[in-house]
Amino acid sequence: MSASPVISYLHYLQEVSRKILLRSGYENVLYGKSKKQNPCYFNYDRKIRLPEYLLQLKALLQRDQTRGLYLGLGLFVGQVERNKGNRKIAAPLFVCSVDVFSEEGSPVAMHEIRWESITLNYDLITMVLERRMKLEDEEASLSLPEIDQLISPQKLKILSDVEAEFDRRGEAKDFQRELLKGDRLESTVKLIMREIPEFNCVTISDEDFDSDNLNDLIRNDQSLLNLGATLTFFPHSFLFTAPVPEQLATYIGLRELISQIEH
Repeated sequence: MSASPVISYLHYLQEVSRKILLRSGYENVLYGKSKKQNPCYFNYDRKIRLPEYLLQLKALLQRDQTRGLYLGLGLFVGQVERNKGNRKIAAPLFVCSVDVFSEEGSPVAMHEIRWESITLNYDLITMVLERRMKLEDEEASLSLPEIDQLISPQKLKILSDVEAEFDRRGEAKDFQRELLKGDRLESTVKLIMREIPEFNCVTISDEDFDSDNLNDLIRNDQSLLNLGATLTFFPHSFLFTAPVPEQLATYIGLRELISQIEH
């Protein structure tokens, strides 16, 4: 079998794995979590007391290997109107896996961002695109959570182009600096808002995100539902813990394999 059919088949498998990534709960990774589900939020823009944080996280992740550490790039906060009640949103636009480790004999914990794992948060995307959908459509989407049934080909192409650029440039140091600085995140959201009308519910904040105000931000957005502006975007980078979705590992693994074969 030639390389071309093999690569085509791997691309097909990658698309299938992306479709079943939905419903992992990544539309809300911060708000209203129980003690057991504590997201262990950390402001990566400021990195205050990062060594202490990593040391605590290393011990936590060793005790509970069903959870992982992630870097959230960009943060949407607010509510999305649904037939069965408003859904609370506290979600990153992009997610990267983060490894926490210590060198042998060292008590200091370190971290490494797996930039090759950068992935668009399709839980968030579909939650926005499903706003105000009819009840029967919402029930159907729960049983058939395939992304091409929820997103038109034109919108999916826009999102795929965005993800492809981040995938292609994600391991470049200058691009990583742009992401962590926030400029690239803000310009990406502006592009999505311009090209996909459902994102007209988003306003971009000119203030820094303060996790102490998360509850107020969620509650305040209740009064904005009738005005349409129900989500606030912060070009903010943060660390958080969450259950590890097996589908994400499959998706990233296939993407890495395709990259190795094609290059």
